[in-house]
Amino acid sequence: MKIGIVFRHLSATEGGAYSYIQTLTGLLREKNEASKILIINIIEDYNNKKWATFEENNLILNTEAAPLDISAQKELKKLQKKLWWAEVMLFKLKLPKAKLWQQKAAEAIRVHKKKYINLNDLLKEVALEYQINLFYYPKPFYTPCRAVPYITTIWDCGHRTIPQFAEVSANGEYEKREEWFRKALSEAVGVVVESEAGLRELQKFFGLEAAKTFLMPMFASAALLNADQHKANTWFQKQAFAKKQFLLYPAQFWAHKNHDNLLKALRIAHVHQPEIHLVLCGSDQGHLKVVQELVAELDLSQNVHFLGFVATEELKLLYINALALIMPTFLGPTNMPLTEAQQLGCPVLCSALEGHYEQTGRCALFFEPDNPEMMAEQILRIYEDQNLRHELIAKGREVVTHNEPELYAADLLAFLKNSSST
Repeated sequence: MKIGIVFRHLSATEGGAYSYIQTLTGLLREKNEASKILIINIIEDYNNKKWATFEENNLILNTEAAPLDISAQKELKKLQKKLWWAEVMLFKLKLPKAKLWQQKAAEAIRVHKKKYINLNDLLKEVALEYQINLFYYPKPFYTPCRAVPYITTIWDCGHRTIPQFAEVSANGEYEKREEWFRKALSEAVGVVVESEAGLRELQKFFGLEAAKTFLMPMFASAALLNADQHKANTWFQKQAFAKKQFLLYPAQFWAHKNHDNLLKALRIAHVHQPEIHLVLCGSDQGHLKVVQELVAELDLSQNVHFLGFVATEELKLLYINALALIMPTFLGPTNMPLTEAQQLGCPVLCSALEGHYEQTGRCALFFEPDNPEMMAEQILRIYEDQNLRHELIAKGREVVTHNEPELYAADLLAFLKNSSST
């Protein structure tokens, strides 16, 4: 029996998804028995012309060099010739217009390959060659091979719980997610969920059988916990907020992350405590400009700090020095920063979602995400009551000791093995 863990290559800028998969695959590698696990990393590397590279139980599949059928190869050669001519015009003849031609040709090649590369058949061949009985997909919405029994992971039902946000429902996104859920939940031999709250959502919306699931509580990033924060001391001391009392919100800039109401809450809190600062870090997903404009409109420019993507060592230092983590997101049921904060001794303020209650063991200050006044009250409580702050830190650390991923890794591996034999 052999298990293939399959995921599309992620970069650190993708936030929680990257940290989750890095930590989980690392744990399963440690628990690996007699090479029964194969990590399959699907990448797109334009510089590497090899389709498959095998390194220490890590199989790297490069879609850029993946084999195509004969008819698709002929069309690809035509597109590649157009790209070659565009690059000659651009780099040899220095024709400015050729830059656009090059971009269009390169995009046409990507679209063509995406259309004709059949990962289902390719992974089926990989399963045959490496004698894989089961594929495990640790990231949702990624099940490229249905010819081999598989287990999938589900983090949320966002298109059902918060359909008012375009990122989970507009431009066909709702329909795409709905189709994936229905297929995956009916086809998968097992489903990994992160909370009882998440399981209840899946039962409510899709009738998922509890017996088919494995509960793997949200865990902190191993890379974050093991990072040497001392390497970031010089960086931190140069920040304008270094000696201030600041709230930390590490989140990509999506509308559902609710930066808008957070800023309104900070404005309200400033009536009583104008020295509170807010540190925002994360990559832009289309909502950053709106947030920046609101900061200016609310006259908070001196107190709100945009850091963009930060290194792991820097993020760890931010957690350690923050007054508190604040997480006003509308989307649950769980979110990794809550556990990371509790693990690193940073008190938590977060939206009152069922999954957040469960994840934090209720050792946090809660507010309704659409209520800036209530949010501001909790900000002021954590700022003004040091005893409360220390109590939340102590209780939070106790909570995470019961949810450390090492406690679940062996059981997850057993679940994967049992599912592969059913």
